[in-house]
Order: sequence, then structure tokens, then C-alpha cells
Amino acid sequence: MKIKIIYGYKKPEEVRALFSEYTNMLILNDKSFKKYLDVQNYDEEINNLEKKYGIPDGRLYLLYYDENLAGCIGLRKIDDQNCEMKRLYIRPEFRGKNLGSVITAEQNEAIKTGTFKDMYIGDYWIINDIMWIIAAFDYYYKGGYTAFMVHHITLVPDVPLYNHVMNDTATTEGGYKSSKMRTKGLEEAKNIIKSAFGERVLKHIITITSAVANGKPVAVSNADSEVELMNEIMLYGCRILSSTNDGTTFPVYYVLEKTQLPLFAFRPDLISNRQHFWLKDVVDDKRFALSGYYGRANENPANLSFGVRPAFSIKGI
Repeated sequence: MKIKIIYGYKKPEEVRALFSEYTNMLILNDKSFKKYLDVQNYDEEINNLEKKYGIPDGRLYLLYYDENLAGCIGLRKIDDQNCEMKRLYIRPEFRGKNLGSVITAEQNEAIKTGTFKDMYIGDYWIINDIMWIIAAFDYYYKGGYTAFMVHHITLVPDVPLYNHVMNDTATTEGGYKSSKMRTKGLEEAKNIIKSAFGERVLKHIITITSAVANGKPVAVSNADSEVELMNEIMLYGCRILSSTNDGTTFPVYYVLEKTQLPLFAFRPDLISNRQHFWLKDVVDDKRFALSGYYGRANENPANLSFGVRPAFSIKGI
């Protein structure tokens, strides 16, 4: 696997082809974008690439992966301190590469040492017919009351593994920690994941809600963790439906998972991936948060059955 980045000035046809793929993709998603391209004088841009992106005030790059044309980017000077990034595009077939059906010795060493060589966000392994996608590197590194210093990769399956309830009744009493999902429902997921990754599955300490009053978390506890549901922050980058400060009650919501997983920032289409699945956030006294099939943040009573799409981390051994 070899990545090569070169100037694009001597390969204008390749640049134009990629620019056209990029703009056609945008127009397909939003027909009104065609008018925006007209305002930008796009036809003049692609016929006079060096006028907008030429050295010294601009840059134009092509990306090759194993000698195959994979992507492009242009940079345009705004002033002496700032530039504008333009036409950043990676062909779909190169946005996440298949890392194989096992973790190789080289991959294991790259994880263990924290170099993560030749592995990128969105890459994946297919093991036991399940796609395990790289969602983050060192997501928990240096976190926790005692700094966590093991290099790791956080993975998520592309779709839920199966369905399960959060609780047998519509209640969030005891928070996520005491839920049927965490005490029993994740066991199948742990077995599936350990069958694929064995002793590489990382065990560490996280903080989770352990008590709820008046529909809001009022206590958290530290807990040993291997495989867990995601929360809204990991998925969306913020809390949407989970309990927040309403000016009167301040919910106890101390968590280590406080930033969006990079995978979902780079590939928002994978957030829901046209699936319903549970998140571990308490919404009120009856409901937990849910990622909806249509891509919406959602919630539902705890006794309904929805997908189990957990996150977990692996280490080098």
C-alpha cells in the first residue's frame, strides 16, 4: 500500500476529471449547487487551473494510492495569513480501504507503538462477515483519573449486530450502568467482538450514569469497560436529546466520551447508516436516546427493542 501526493499542474485532465466527479456529486445531492458553481465561475476555473491555484499563491495536488488516481485538493491564497481549501475530493473506492480479514503482525505493531502506519479513519477489517470500521485513534489516551497510556484503535460495526431492549420496562432507573442492556444485553456483542479480536479487546475504566431522579442523571460511577453503547457526543458531536442543564437542575453527566468520533465527522452518512440503534444516554425517566433510521436523533421507551451497535477499542499485543 503506497500513497503518493504530487503537483497536479502537469496532469490537468486528471484534475478536471476529479473536479467534475466532485461537483457532480454535490449537484446530485443538491440541484441548487449548480447555480453556486455558476457564481464561482467554475467553467473558467477548470479551464484555467493555474490562474486560481498556481504557485506561489496557490497549490494543486493529486493523490495516488498504489499508482491509482484517488483524490485531489486545491489551495488558494486569501491573505498573508490565510488560505482557502478548495475541491477536496477522494474517490469513493478509496475512502475506506479493506485492511483484511485478520490483524497482521505489521498492523499489530503499528497499533502497539501508536504509529498506526498505513491505517486511516474509515478503513476496516471484515472478520466473521462483519465490517469493523476504524472510528478513532487513541480516543481514550491520557484520559481517566489515572492517565490511560495504552495506544489503541476504537472500532464500530457498520450496522447493529442484533436487537435488544434497554430494560424490560419503560424506565431509566439506575441509569445505563444498571440497565438490562449493559448487564445482560451486551454479552452477545462481547462474544462476537472477542471472537473476532480476542485478547486485543481493550479493558479500561469509564464513567457512566448510575442513578436517575426526575428524569435526569444524578450520579455516575466508574466501571470496567470493554464493549459499550455509544453516546450522543460520540455519534453527533454534542448532546441533543439527552438530559442537559435546564437552569434549575444540573444533571450529573461526567463522561470520558466528550468528542465526536472522527469517523462520523468525516463520514456523516455512517452515523445512522439507515439503521435504528440504542445510545446509552438518559433522556427522561422512561426513555434512552436512539439513533433513528432516517438519520435523526431520536429517543424511545426503554422496553422497546432496537439495534445494538457498540463501540470498543483494540490494542496491540
